[in-house]
Amino acid sequence: VPGQVNFNFNFGYPKRRALACMAETMALTLEGRFEDYTLGRDISIEKVMEIDEIAGRHGFKLSGLVSFERMVTPKHIAKVRERAADNGRGWAPAPQALS
Repeated sequence: VPGQVNFNFNFGYPKRRALACMAETMALTLEGRFEDYTLGRDISIEKVMEIDEIAGRHGFKLSGLVSFERMVTPKHIAKVRERAADNGRGWAPAPQALS
């Protein structure tokens, strides 16, 4: 979040970080847009690109991924991908009996 922001509430994140839904609302407000922008999971790529542009104009930046209050590092992502690939090797569905 740009500037010297104080949310007056501890969300459990480092200073100047906010949930994406809050950052989206702040960025849209700075644009003078008071509307429902993204709701649910069916979000078009055009909206993703537009909110990225809007947020960038106002100094917002991505701060990384967080899961269960912990940063998700590129090293962790690589490890998960490796395990997923290993788990898929040699797997085949069980044969079905013909009736």
